[in-house]
This record gives sequence, C-alpha cells and structure tokens, in this order.
Amino acid sequence: MSAALAVCPAAAGNTGASSPVPANDAAILYRRTAHVCRTCLGPVMEHGGGYVCAVCDASGATPSSICGCGIKVQGPGGRRRLFACTPNPARGPASPSGYVITFAPEAI
Repeated sequence: MSAALAVCPAAAGNTGASSPVPANDAAILYRRTAHVCRTCLGPVMEHGGGYVCAVCDASGATPSSICGCGIKVQGPGGRRRLFACTPNPARGPASPSGYVITFAPEAI
C-alpha cells in the first residue's frame, strides 16, 4: 500500500484546490471493517474488493484471511478456543483501538 489511507476529497469534506489527495488518486477509498490484523493487531480495511491491514500491508480476498477471526488455540482441559474480532469492551486512553481480538464465548 503505497499511499497512506487516502480518501476521496469530497467524502472527507475537503473540496478545495489544496486537496491532500492527488486528482488521479481521488477514487481510492479505504473503508474500516470490524476486524483486526492477526499479524500486527492493526485495523483491517476494505479496498477495491479486497482487504488490507492499515499497518503491515497484509492483504487477502476476505477479512478472515488476515484477521484474528477463526484462529484456534488449545485451551485449558484440552478444549480448543476460537478467537474473534469484537468491539473493544474497554476502549479508553489506555486501549484506544475500536476493535480487538478476543476469545469467542464458546469453546469448540
């Protein structure tokens, strides 16, 4: 991802000639998803029919190909636990991320 999270100037409310987005890149849009990158914990963005991490540039055709959803680990007592991307239940200054990877409520 060569350009940092660019948005269409009109969508950002920036309609003046001093737009920070070059005219040929005006159609580049990244939409935030409810997923977190499994590699670096960065936000997963939708872009051009695919998905890309805003931090480490990991990419995939679906969000689950790069996010923490579906990661399985061995839990206590031999039970397998599944991770899921969820809204941050403790969002605040110490944990500002909108979404985090948590254990899914049910063991599999």
